[in-house]
Amino acid sequence: MLANNRIEIKPFIALLSVNILYLFLIIVDSIEGVFALWILALFISFLPAVLKDRKNMIVIIAFLIPLEISKMYIPFFQTVKAPDGMFNSVFDLARLFILYSFIIWFITDLKSFVPFIKHKISYILLIFIGYYLLSTLFFSPAPDKGLTETLRYVIYFLMFTMVVEFIKKPEDYTLILKVLIVVAVILSLEGIAEYVFDYRLWVDKGRRASATFLDPNIFARFLDIVICALLILRLKKIYIIKPVFMDIAMLICVICLFLTISRQGLFMLLGTLFFISFFFEKRIRNTILLILILAGLLSFPIFKLLWETREQVASMQDLSARPGLIIGGILMFIRSPFYGVGAGGFQHIMIERYLNLLPWGIHGATISHTYIITVLAELGVIGILIFCLFLLFVYQQFRSNYKTSDPALKAFSLITLAAILTIFIGAQAEGRFFEEPMLWLFLGLHLSLKRMIRSAPLSPKNTMHDHEKQFHKGKRHI
Repeated sequence: MLANNRIEIKPFIALLSVNILYLFLIIVDSIEGVFALWILALFISFLPAVLKDRKNMIVIIAFLIPLEISKMYIPFFQTVKAPDGMFNSVFDLARLFILYSFIIWFITDLKSFVPFIKHKISYILLIFIGYYLLSTLFFSPAPDKGLTETLRYVIYFLMFTMVVEFIKKPEDYTLILKVLIVVAVILSLEGIAEYVFDYRLWVDKGRRASATFLDPNIFARFLDIVICALLILRLKKIYIIKPVFMDIAMLICVICLFLTISRQGLFMLLGTLFFISFFFEKRIRNTILLILILAGLLSFPIFKLLWETREQVASMQDLSARPGLIIGGILMFIRSPFYGVGAGGFQHIMIERYLNLLPWGIHGATISHTYIITVLAELGVIGILIFCLFLLFVYQQFRSNYKTSDPALKAFSLITLAAILTIFIGAQAEGRFFEEPMLWLFLGLHLSLKRMIRSAPLSPKNTMHDHEKQFHKGKRHI
């Protein structure tokens, strides 16, 4: 399906046939068992591409990650029924495909199968997952939730390992970026249509663009990652597609970002761009900083106008239950500073002991929206030390990667850091960090870049010439 940095047609014909069959069964009202049949047929249609080149596993996963809406179409994994009657499964297509890909990898590469990468980032991730499991088993007041999160971390760790193993060349990284850009543009157009025509593709979050994401804030985070990637490529003059297409894609994503009416989405973008501006030469850095100031000033009135059309919220300055959740988390940490209250136990303790801190009580948010507070409250000093070591190791690897003289790999290194930083900033307002699959994708790319840089045989000039030649050669395939 995906070979030599371009898309082939035959597997897509098989995929189209599968979906036509699926639609036919829907039309004749033969729903029982259809979902399992459809997912099985869908994954089988991917098998030739996966066996042909293992990088296709990662490309398909990257394509599926934004499709959170697939949770509601997997009834045999439904565990929670939302108040509006819509179901929300623990699994989605991306997580199922990760397990599917891992099984294929295990079966086909049994002799050389190594589901672990020897690197300090891998070690610290395993230590965090292991400690989270122990905290769940011995300290948590909500072990079911802790075990669910542990399972999710294990699945994402497998994906992280596969990314490092199968993404070996700059062309592979480029292909993943292209897929993310295409998906972002398609979902942005859907999000714009949602806002303009005032309809909901999934759960009703008021008049906001959400597309296939459960939460508009998570959609905004995804758009931020793609916008930052496009901007870095443009400023570094690495053209993975035609420059005019990159500009159009960026514009569409920025428009949709505003229509998510996500305060944190805007802050994530401005904060990330401010940080990465210091990795450009002085002239470009000053230009970025000036644009950020102007963008901040111009964004406020636009955002305020959009906020007035948004439903289900009091005011733009409203912080919801976040102050109460932060105070409650600090009190949990004071109560048990060394081990915390136990993995997955924040909500349980919040409701049991600190419900009076929340403005709407049990009827409002009771889950932590600030990841650092979550780690402090649930895992204590030990957890926060492990987390800080993880952040340190990630930044050290970036500094090492960014020393490369290859312009494309240098840009890719900065894109990876920008994505991880965007997720980290967003986690302080939405609470989703290690729960975010995009984090594990870019962590894997982070280590893949290390190998690419070590094996890069070309000089800077030749490397740039090679990328330009590849771009011009591949124009008709874009």
